[in-house]
Amino acid sequence: MLEKGEPLLIRDAAPDPRFPPEGIPLIGAKPCRSYAGVPLITSTQQVIGSLAVLAQEPDRFNQEHITLLEILGRQAVTRLELYARIRAQEHAQRARQRTERALAIERCFVAATLDSVPALVAVLDTAGRMVRLNYSCTQLTGLSMADAAGRPFVEEVLEADDRSWAAEKLRQAASDRSPARMKLPGALLELRIQPLPPGASVGLCARCRGPNGEIQYLIVSGQDVTDQRQAEMALLSSEERYREMVENSLGFVFTCSMEGRLTSLNAFTAETLGYRAEALTGRAVAELLDAGGAATFQDCLRTLETKDEWQGALPLRRSDGVYRRIAFRSRRMQLPGERPLWSSTTAWT
Repeated sequence: MLEKGEPLLIRDAAPDPRFPPEGIPLIGAKPCRSYAGVPLITSTQQVIGSLAVLAQEPDRFNQEHITLLEILGRQAVTRLELYARIRAQEHAQRARQRTERALAIERCFVAATLDSVPALVAVLDTAGRMVRLNYSCTQLTGLSMADAAGRPFVEEVLEADDRSWAAEKLRQAASDRSPARMKLPGALLELRIQPLPPGASVGLCARCRGPNGEIQYLIVSGQDVTDQRQAEMALLSSEERYREMVENSLGFVFTCSMEGRLTSLNAFTAETLGYRAEALTGRAVAELLDAGGAATFQDCLRTLETKDEWQGALPLRRSDGVYRRIAFRSRRMQLPGERPLWSSTTAWT
């Protein structure tokens, strides 16, 4: 019946050579003499089972019973397919919700990371209009996000003498003909940010591309070089805008649970410590510290339970057993309905 996909009617199994004389054997029950069954066939013509009735007496079923079973079987298949579609929709909805939560956590992490970076970071669209400024940039320029959003970066931030050159570099960065990252010759370009005196260094770099390869955003980074004139361009992109910026950052960037376990870290952090990123994810930070460092780390966790930020230094053990002292700047992040976590940027001391 299942192989042919056709109904099967056995009026009396006793004389049927396929069965013993007493009838169709059943596990835990008496043999049956009568059988009527139909295959359960989906809308895609796939046989998924059968619907059958059996009786101990012979000649209990006829073709009319087969017709009734076929009707009942179609109803059962329709209900099963409905349940399958509902389960598929629920699975897709849960997957979408997980993705949305992951994106929300990532955006929160990226925002906290950008704001904890002491360098100036501005995200622009391809026309040079400001999309986002990090905390350091708003403090230096005096622009709030509400004031900056949608306004031209070059005209609003730079002094008149520097605007023409910078605008041309932005146009080049927005063009597919330019390199993916623009490193200025010799040193970073020194520009004057109004109304401050000269001494702010701005590097133009990192084009953020969309899923189809089109350029969507530009990232401008810089820092005050009155005391230090050299700056690394900390510019990359993530999930359409910032992902590579965090992952390829030439500095320690990672997140931890409030219990002190690593939940994510960039490649630079893992490689500098002599590990692969997946080997450190999920491990307790205390495992990489000596006794004194573990005590200090517990103080960090207690502080972040009540405050938004902690700064300090810890001796961190590399895979070769060598301890290096690292300066931490950690910020707590809290999303509605999610467990709190914290992100850190660090530097060797």
